[in-house]
This record gives sequence, structure tokens and C-alpha cells, in this order.
Amino acid sequence: YGLTPLHYAAQRGHVEMVAALIKAGAEVNAQHDLGGTPLHSAAMYGTAEMVTALIKAGAEVNAQHDLGYTPLHYAAQRGHVETVAALIKAGADLEARGKNIGTPLHEAAQRGHVETVAALIKAGAEVNTRGKTPLHYAAQRGNAETVAALIKSGAEVNTRGKTPLHYAAEYGHVETVAALVNAGADVEVRTESDRSSGLGLPTAALFLASLEKDVDVRRLKTGNWTPLHYAAQSGHAETVTALVKAGAEVNARCHLGLVPLHYAAIEDYAAAAVAVVALIDAGADMEARTGGGWTPLHIAVKNRNAETVTALVRAGANIDALDEDGNTPLHVAARYGDSWTLEVLIEAGAEVNARLKNDATPLHLAARYGTTVVAAVLIEAGAE
Repeated sequence: YGLTPLHYAAQRGHVEMVAALIKAGAEVNAQHDLGGTPLHSAAMYGTAEMVTALIKAGAEVNAQHDLGYTPLHYAAQRGHVETVAALIKAGADLEARGKNIGTPLHEAAQRGHVETVAALIKAGAEVNTRGKTPLHYAAQRGNAETVAALIKSGAEVNTRGKTPLHYAAEYGHVETVAALVNAGADVEVRTESDRSSGLGLPTAALFLASLEKDVDVRRLKTGNWTPLHYAAQSGHAETVTALVKAGAEVNARCHLGLVPLHYAAIEDYAAAAVAVVALIDAGADMEARTGGGWTPLHIAVKNRNAETVTALVRAGANIDALDEDGNTPLHVAARYGDSWTLEVLIEAGAEVNARLKNDATPLHLAARYGTTVVAAVLIEAGAE
């Protein structure tokens, strides 16, 4: 990596060795292959005495390496409070930014270093920065104590676009959700809508949009999700419950007209099924339809989410619900070849001879798509 002897000595905190190397002509601002100086190394390893010695010897306190990190970024990132103090005293830029990175306060907040956060704010670091703020970072990581410290220092909880509460909900940080709600976060806040590439949509939204006819996912409007949509999509049942308890609308519709239960029904892991139950217990509409008439049960069947299908069926979802083409969940199971889901639906009383608008039954679809096992299950169940 192109480290000089001075870099190594600075890393290890060998003050006398550093003094000797500099006296012998070592370049105090020498850069390694990524542009980092010995001061970056000292800041990263938290040696305040070394930082002071290097600065006294002429080290550039605001030197940025190739990614834009300053020594203060590294000290804040690692939570080295004394080193942070030494750098600030020497004139370190509290608002320094680099390529795709935030300020030193962002770094400290993201990693939950409360004392470092406090030191930076006390020194005058901006709490409400442009774009994604330190509070966004802390909420995303679930650092409730850091979130509380930032809010106490004036951090704005209801920012534009995707708010800290959206992030906390998406990642299932219940304590952080509670801290934000208690501080006045709007549980019904929505991400902003704008005309954008479909690549900006969550994968779940792309999938749900693809179910609709005549929809170009590349030209969809992005945004308009509530924190509950994010919690549901990510399968965080406790967060779902906390948000609903705080007043979140359980059947809120996003820009695609979809409710949180549609999003929860997509995922195929056990936690998603628990989130589905939490939503239903909170009053989620199991018959909520997509633009094409799909219910959450249709979606769960399409994705072969056995546990979610079972949860919906047990909760009383309409097993013979029709989409706009006449597809029942059983038609969907037959088409996509999932015999296990098919059996769950049949055992629950699904109509095996239900017909599409073109008169096709589930058996027709099984034959058309070559799902032999599914066809056998249907025939045994009385399919004509």
C-alpha cells in the first residue's frame, strides 16, 4: 500500500521514533497508495499524543486521501474522542466531505459513538446537513442512544424524502422507531414521488408493478411509501406493531396503489409470515387488490411463500378470490408449479375447477406449463 516508515510509526504511536524519522528528513505529509498521510494513520489508531506531535511537525490537519477522508473522519469513525478533540483544536474541518461520504459527524453517528457525536456537535458540527443527515445514518443502524443525542441537539426528524423513520422501520429497529416517534416523527410521512427510472424502486415494488398490465417499470413514479410499507416489506413484525400502535394507517396505499400487506406477502422467509400476521391483527385488508386484481394471497402463492400462504388462509383470506382475468390463487399455484401451496389451498376448500374468463381451469394451466406433479394433485382432488 506504499506505507512509509513514518506511517508505521504513527500507527503504533511511537512518538520518539516519529520525531527521529522527521529529524532524519522523513516527509511528514507523505502519502501511501490511497493518499493517506501519517496523520490519517495516527487518527485511525487513536493516538492523540501522536496526532499532536505530527501536527506540530507540520502535518496537514485537513489532508484528504483519494476517497475524501480526512484524519477527523477516521478518528470520528473509530470513536476516538481524545483524538477528535486534538484534531478539532488544531483546526480540523468539521464539515469536510469526500466522494460519496458524509461529514465526520455522519461517521460517528453511523457507528453509534455517542461521546464522539457529542464532542463534534459541541465543537459546532452541523446536525442538519444537506441530503442524508447524521440522524438518517444513526436510524438506519439502529443506534437509539445516538438518535436521542442527535434529536436533543436539534436534529430534524421529519426531513424531506426518505426520513429517518423510514430507515428505522425498514431495518426493524424498534427502539429507534420509538425514539423517533416520541420526538414527533410523522408515522404517515411518505417518500417523495418523482418521475424516475424503475431502478430506483425497491425490488418488491418492481415485482408488484410487473403484475400490472401495460406498466413500463422504467417510467414508474418512485416514492410515496410510508414507514409501514418499509417495515412490512422487510418482515419486521415488532416494528409493524409499533408503527400501528403509534397511529400508522395499516391500509395506506403507495403510488402503485398497494398496501403494506401486499409488500409483506412477497417475501419468502419466516419473519415475513410473522409480519403478515401482525398486519392482519392490526386490521390489514386481506382482500386489498392490486390494479390487476391480485390479493395478498395471489402474491404469496406466486412467490411460493408457504408460510405466508398458510398464515393468510388461516386468517380467513378468500381462497377463491378472482383477479381481473378470473385467476384464483389456485390458478396461480398451478401455473407456477408449486404443489405444496396447491395442497394448502385445496385442503382449505379452494375450487379446483374454477375457470378463467377463457374457461381455463387450474388443470389446463398445469398441462400448459408442464407441471406434472401439480396436475396429479389436481386430478386426485377432483379436477375435471
